[in-house]
Amino acid sequence: MHKPDIIINKTGGRQEEGSAPPPNDSSRRLADFLDDAFTIPGTGIRFGWDGIIGLIPGVGDVVTLLLSLYIIQQAMMLGAPASVLLRMGMNVAVDSLVGGLPLIGDIADFGGKSNRRNMRLLDEYLVSPTQVQRRSKAVVASVILLVGLVAFAITYVIFRLVAAFIGYIATLV
Repeated sequence: MHKPDIIINKTGGRQEEGSAPPPNDSSRRLADFLDDAFTIPGTGIRFGWDGIIGLIPGVGDVVTLLLSLYIIQQAMMLGAPASVLLRMGMNVAVDSLVGGLPLIGDIADFGGKSNRRNMRLLDEYLVSPTQVQRRSKAVVASVILLVGLVAFAITYVIFRLVAAFIGYIATLV
């Protein structure tokens, strides 16, 4: 019978390979507080303080962004690589950017759950670091490619509009 290898984790503790050390309990409590603190009776729909705090104009989304960064900081302390941290940061960035939109953002704040996704990602990383790091690199590369393509398309459209405008002005002279 094969005994699992014992490894030393990033925090200096011993653990069996393939088993996850528990992430910081304060991170898990914070994710629950922000994303899953309440349940709408009879529906199973959960929401947290992220949606409620986000209703405060101008300040709410900044406060929840700063609270969400704590979970990423804890992931960094547990040794998560840059690709996983970037993926977690993208989850929070999308939640914060969409949350900043009037009305639509407030509705999205109640269902966003970026903190819950980040805790799940951290849990998965601690169990299967190689797989999660590989997937995270693919997600980050895809997002970078998508942003690059959108930037190229916008630049192309602006260039075509300016060229058409210059052509129109030339016909007036």
